Amino acid sequence: TLVSSMRVPNGGVLRRDTLHTALVEAEVAVRLGAPLVGREHTAESVRAAVAALAPAIEVVETRYDAATWTKQGAAAIVADNVAFGRVVLGAEVPFGDERCAALDLLALPTRVTVNGEQQREGSAKAVDGGVLGALAGLANARGRLDAGVVVITGTTTKVYPAVAGDHVVAHFGDVLGDVSVRFA
Repeated sequence: TLVSSMRVPNGGVLRRDTLHTALVEAEVAVRLGAPLVGREHTAESVRAAVAALAPAIEVVETRYDAATWTKQGAAAIVADNVAFGRVVLGAEVPFGDERCAALDLLALPTRVTVNGEQQREGSAKAVDGGVLGALAGLANARGRLDAGVVVITGTTTKVYPAVAGDHVVAHFGDVLGDVSVRFA
């Protein structure tokens, strides 16, 4: 569950020494305007429930070695909050906006710059099923997602290991724009 203490304001500062690890992922966030109920959703069927999209940065944090945390077993991964540490959300763009309608959510290009230098490049192709496919998968697994819920849909680039002094910006093009965080 995402709680307010896990949110960092766009452009905000995150103290690196408060995190065991800090692996940055560039993700697309989806805010639901209507609930998704049941376990039969597809990428196309969830489209009508989406209210807005936003650029996002997930800061992955695990208490295990970052290279091997997925090998710890299901109970340990759940106890580790599935390696979720913090999230930074950029400005929302209404999904009904004609600019959003033109986005290819299966191939939306993204890039991550750190201190002004490009470090990662990718696209929504890296997300299994794309942005809406990931949303459908979560809705099916949970059985219900309520209106107002914000879902981050999966990394679009390889993770970047942030250190103190890094200014990380995830770029999602002209429509979704940028989101950023500084590590102190």
